[in-house]
Amino acid sequence: MSQRTESFDPMPRWDKPVRVLYSFPHKLGADRICYTAWQQVDGLVKAGAEVHVLTGSLARPGPAGAEVQTTLARGKIRLPYKVLGSMRTFALHDYVVARRIENLVGKIDIIHTWPQGALRTLKSAAKLGIPTVLERCNAHTRFGYEVVLKECQRLGVMLPPGHESAFNEDVLQVEEEEFRLADRLLCPSDFVVQTFRDRGFEPEKLARHIYGYDEKAHYPAQATDPERKGLNMLFVAK
Repeated sequence: MSQRTESFDPMPRWDKPVRVLYSFPHKLGADRICYTAWQQVDGLVKAGAEVHVLTGSLARPGPAGAEVQTTLARGKIRLPYKVLGSMRTFALHDYVVARRIENLVGKIDIIHTWPQGALRTLKSAAKLGIPTVLERCNAHTRFGYEVVLKECQRLGVMLPPGHESAFNEDVLQVEEEEFRLADRLLCPSDFVVQTFRDRGFEPEKLARHIYGYDEKAHYPAQATDPERKGLNMLFVAK
């Protein structure tokens, strides 16, 4: 697999805050990865970065200090993801972002993207000489499909139609091309890194980072009720 070898400098202007364009094709601030993305933007702002966000839509107000614009909504009017289907909607977001960055040359230092909504953006950024990173919050897509399929066959079960872990050739083609085009893949664990190494990716392309947690939303109880009976469990997610 061919890899880009250009030098990668995510902070080329050491005397000023790094300027980040954060592209997110989903509903920023909703559940799951949408919550993760909101926290990442908030963390970037608190770290001193200048952050401009282009997101499909907003599920809550954007983090204070970030400039946020929606690509699939205007005011209270928004394009429901079900109208075009997820992939077409993500592609529309990607198209809008790719067009807008043509006018942002010299105004941004790096672009942070997410899977399935980054293909045109990554191509445009490469032509304009803007460094890019792609969030990779899970294992290599092909690895994930293969492992889930084998486990389903072993157990004799089938995934529901349209399940995100069910093999989808269209999704796979888009994401594998995004993997190739991004300057760096942001991997939250050594396991994720290894699934890409096994597919021929060089270590220099795989950037390790880590997800945190919101201590204001997740914290231990002040005291345990002595009258409470039952099983006590600790759940740790990575």
